[in-house]
Amino acid sequence: MPDLLQPGSILSLPLLHCAVEKLDADLTAWTRERPLALLLPCHVRDLEGAALHGIIATLADVAWVARVVVGLDGADESQHGAAVEKFRPLGARCRVLYRRGGAGKGSNLRDCAASALTDEAVFAVAMHDCDIISYSREFLARLCWPVLHPDAGRHACKGYYARSGDQLHGRVFRLFFQPLLRAWAELVPSAWTEVLQSLRYPLAGELCVRADLLRHLTFDSGWGVEVKLLHGIHRHGAGLMCQAELCSAYEHKHQGPASLVVMAGEIAQTLRETMREEGCVAEAAVLRRVFEDHISRAITDSSLTAAINGLAWDPAAEWELAAGCLDEACPPQ
Repeated sequence: MPDLLQPGSILSLPLLHCAVEKLDADLTAWTRERPLALLLPCHVRDLEGAALHGIIATLADVAWVARVVVGLDGADESQHGAAVEKFRPLGARCRVLYRRGGAGKGSNLRDCAASALTDEAVFAVAMHDCDIISYSREFLARLCWPVLHPDAGRHACKGYYARSGDQLHGRVFRLFFQPLLRAWAELVPSAWTEVLQSLRYPLAGELCVRADLLRHLTFDSGWGVEVKLLHGIHRHGAGLMCQAELCSAYEHKHQGPASLVVMAGEIAQTLRETMREEGCVAEAAVLRRVFEDHISRAITDSSLTAAINGLAWDPAAEWELAAGCLDEACPPQ
């Protein structure tokens, strides 16, 4: 049965039927008056990946994307030249930014956005990662369609999806972000925590936003960029955001536990900053205790989710990762 439940304040647009030809036709018509720019934060490691090859091949046939801005991190000058060649199938509409010494997804997106917004004709800006193995025309179309729709009244659209594979993925969200958010919402409920809890996958990298709204947003420099952007949309575009299911099963490259703990620490710092801005203050020791309780629940819930779907699940590894995320987010006093 399709999931038609609307439990929170953010409208969800579920994937009920493949309608890529209709979406393509709509977007081709709308983008004549509402040009779209696409931001691609790319690390030099992505250049040799099969995922990026598929993304470029797909975008080469998507005529309704007017501009593509690629931010290249971790590359030397020769690798920048290789990246320019890699993206050549996208033609003159594509620009590859060489970020000398650049590091951090958020700062990458900030530079890409600044480049895209120099074109005052750009109506909307979409962004997603360069490691999406399950990428498709419909994936991008479903992300952009609600914002470009002339009568929908949506200024931003966040993507969501199910994570596929032979084991239970989404570890940072399952074991860290959702338990921490539940702890904040329990201790200091607010409109901001309600918005975050209404989103199916707030840490997803897929976002489309109108250019006039994007100009009001700020970018966290690192892995907290998604939370920071969502907070800006909450403050400047309240009630104008929706979320769309982009595909039935999503797959990308997976980070190791050490990288995930670093990621969790950066996200936690940004979340704390947004909570302070919203006047939501919790005593550190109390927050840690409630966070621990919600982590225990998350691991129990995850074990059942894995079992009913026949997925591999390692409880020791889950507890180890969760403990590392806990200490990064709420250091013991």
